[in-house]
Amino acid sequence: MCGRIWRCQLRSTLRSKFAKPIFQRVDPSGFTLVELLVVIAIIGVLVALLLPAVQAAREAARRSQCQNQLKQIALGFLLHESTHKHLPTGGWGWRWWGDPDRGFGKRQHGGWGYNVLPYIEEQAAYDLGKGLVETTPEKKLLITQRCQSLVGLFNCPSRRPAQLYPFSFTNYPLNAKTPIGQTTKCDYAVNVGDAVGEAKSGPGTLAQGDSPLTIWPKGFTGVVFQHSDLKVSAITDGATYTYMVGEKNLNADHYSDGWPRDDDDGLFVGFDNDTCRMTVLAPKQDTPGLEWFSYGSVHPGGFHIAMCDGSIQALSYDLDAVIHRRLGNRADGETASLTGN
Repeated sequence: MCGRIWRCQLRSTLRSKFAKPIFQRVDPSGFTLVELLVVIAIIGVLVALLLPAVQAAREAARRSQCQNQLKQIALGFLLHESTHKHLPTGGWGWRWWGDPDRGFGKRQHGGWGYNVLPYIEEQAAYDLGKGLVETTPEKKLLITQRCQSLVGLFNCPSRRPAQLYPFSFTNYPLNAKTPIGQTTKCDYAVNVGDAVGEAKSGPGTLAQGDSPLTIWPKGFTGVVFQHSDLKVSAITDGATYTYMVGEKNLNADHYSDGWPRDDDDGLFVGFDNDTCRMTVLAPKQDTPGLEWFSYGSVHPGGFHIAMCDGSIQALSYDLDAVIHRRLGNRADGETASLTGN
């Protein structure tokens, strides 16, 4: 009897210890759909808050790079002046794009973008075609090759990459093998003064350009212009108070197609709207649909410009119009200060 009772107790104990219920409640360990949607919404809000800060940081870096490029170009101007005792010439006109055998003075028909090359560590690009007769097909082919050489120093990183862009004209440069099809662009412009004027095409032949009887445009009040070889001593208003070279305004719709009249040529062109600016017009930020022929940039808030002493200034688009105009004139007797602007 006792044994039977003991076996019954043992079976009861084993059943209670090892038996599993048919249904068992399990505590949840994952997200519900509602919780997942809330997390996604929070992440979206954080990204929206952080994105402007990231974009601002990137623009600040690009803007700093643009300033550094302009500084190098300005130093190239000053090294050119130290070597040749005058600032880079503006060249003959937009039909002529530079020749390494014509020196750095008034015989040189290429513009400042070409003449400054040896002083910004681009001697190889400058020398293409050197030693060959100017009118030969071999030399013209090498000058075309230079027109298609990339010099990234001249492209603002906020605006467009350093690459080749379309060149639609087929009848010039007169000293290159045409059509060249594409060329490198320039986002900086030299100061030609505060007088109203426009770049001219230049002489039709080498003989006309070399002739002492050729009449060249006059009246430019800046530091580089058509057929120029200006000495620093001519900047009587002071190098600190006179523009040298800075960022130019462009139509924001046409960064890559080369159609506006102030961006249809290339970096190595002779005196041309592409690479020069006057201070008659107020500076402006790049605007879709607006071709303004002024200083300016794509940067929000302002643009950069190098003064004739090599210093770099960050100027507001709201810069006083009178001050802006005076800073473009090398010798008007009115020393304009940038303090407070």
